[in-house]
Amino acid sequence: MNFKREMTRWASDPVTQFLAECAEVCGSVDDFWALLNGKIFSVLKNHNVRDEYDRFPGEPIEVANLLADRVALRDRLHHASQGVTSDNPRKLIHQLYQLRCHIRILREHTWNERQIRLAQQIAWYRINHDYRKIFDSARQLADLSFGPRGRHYHRLSPHQPDLNEWINGMAKPGSLGGCQAR
Repeated sequence: MNFKREMTRWASDPVTQFLAECAEVCGSVDDFWALLNGKIFSVLKNHNVRDEYDRFPGEPIEVANLLADRVALRDRLHHASQGVTSDNPRKLIHQLYQLRCHIRILREHTWNERQIRLAQQIAWYRINHDYRKIFDSARQLADLSFGPRGRHYHRLSPHQPDLNEWINGMAKPGSLGGCQAR
């Protein structure tokens, strides 16, 4: 059973409604909060909902679900090719292809919706003469960022200095990249 169905079933249960009404009549927000949080945490422990969406953080939920399905289908295909399961590998390859096409279409759709939304924001900001937000939205629309071209922010340096090299580097003056640490 999925998270939403289980929570809906729990909320429509007469016992839950009675406890919620008691908390409301007594004016006890803490009791109602404890009732709600207790159930949500117990359901989340059973479903591992957070783990499914944390695997693909930059994607919409629909795409993240399809990507999780693709990982599961690849695992099934791997087991079928090893002879562990009796699944037909050709059928799994076909399902994987269809899923890949569906993911691509859904990604294109979400990208187009984003671009349309940004263009509408630019038009709205232009009417309101908010040029700072026009610039921000235009930069997002063009998928650009501040800074020099070709610079990859969020990329870690492969260089791992040892302790002596670190101490010597930090002991340099600030103009040379250090902080005069001793």
